[in-house]
Amino acid sequence: MKKLILFSLFAITTSVASSQLNKGQWLIGGEANFTSSNFESSNNESKTSIIRLSPKAGYFIIDKFAAGLRFGYDRTKVSNAFTYNTYSVAPFARYYFLPKEQKVNLFADASYSLNSSKQELGGSERMNSNGYLIQAGPAIFLNQSVALEFTLGYSRIKQNSNDYKTSAFQTGIGFQIHFGRGKVKEIENNGNR
Repeated sequence: MKKLILFSLFAITTSVASSQLNKGQWLIGGEANFTSSNFESSNNESKTSIIRLSPKAGYFIIDKFAAGLRFGYDRTKVSNAFTYNTYSVAPFARYYFLPKEQKVNLFADASYSLNSSKQELGGSERMNSNGYLIQAGPAIFLNQSVALEFTLGYSRIKQNSNDYKTSAFQTGIGFQIHFGRGKVKEIENNGNR
């Protein structure tokens, strides 16, 4: 059974793939991240662990460059003392560096987020914050429309009501679906030459 699964995975990843990174395409998908960071203020320091789920939708404005919105849900645990649930919205921009036809492509992604957090236990403290995320990694196209992504990133968040700042390095895995009329138009244009 193990050999069959490995062979199937190998066959899928080595099949001919043509990514859809063309102008007019849509990008729908999401990521899951785990972050471990240090939390600093003028008189306090603690460790923070974050699990983040972030679905997103984007549109290729030009070939290999997409822009859109990322939505997020974070569950943050601070030094085994507090747990926060955070909801966010973040405009993002993404660029793929290698030729569109590559089965494995490299991308960089940047976003700016607006966040709202609420403490889960011990009170109803609500906090607003903003920040940015810069990440990069490979996108492995399993077929013409589906990509598996691995990311390394850096984020910086500042709470609006005080001087708390969080900086973090993070890793993540994502799943994206590319679709739309961009590829169809390209095929039609090639046929009319």
